[in-house]
Amino acid sequence: MSLVNVLSLNRRVNTLGVASSLLLLYVLLSDKPWWILTGGSSGGRTILVELSPFTFTMEILGKSLTIPIAFYVNLAAKLSILLAIVTTILGSILVSKLWSKPMISVKGLILSVLFIVGVFALLQIAQLSVGSSNIPILGESIMKYAFKSGEVEVVVEIPLKSEITMHYWIALIAGVTSIPAKILQGKIAAPSKR
Repeated sequence: MSLVNVLSLNRRVNTLGVASSLLLLYVLLSDKPWWILTGGSSGGRTILVELSPFTFTMEILGKSLTIPIAFYVNLAAKLSILLAIVTTILGSILVSKLWSKPMISVKGLILSVLFIVGVFALLQIAQLSVGSSNIPILGESIMKYAFKSGEVEVVVEIPLKSEITMHYWIALIAGVTSIPAKILQGKIAAPSKR
């Protein structure tokens, strides 16, 4: 029995496509952040940023900061991934149809890669606007922020810690799984050589 037959349950369903879609659906419905940045000492948190393509939360000194366009960007990402999930599941279940191969989407992988690139770009913009170069994409650092108060220059040091969450890794696994799912779809649809 060939690997294609095993992975497709004898050419009836693309199991990799279904698995990729279910993982992406879990990540979409969980609405959890993929990247978290916290700042401050253990006594009080001064900065909190929780970010994913589907959610955005930012607090500074305990006050929530709202960026109006973030809601619409998150909504567009949710709808785009939901469409990719639906088309991939349909294409994976209806493998005997000739039109099913283009329905297997790799948007999960594209989204995961673009997310990290986007976080890096946002950090560069934030560092330029704050005047600091110590905002980590991953790990810990001390951010120094200097400002003038009258004749005196005040320097504030804020410990920062950032992490990539488990939900990002699940989304990345779903995205990576979509590549062999697309390849498998082509093998399932191809006539078997007997």
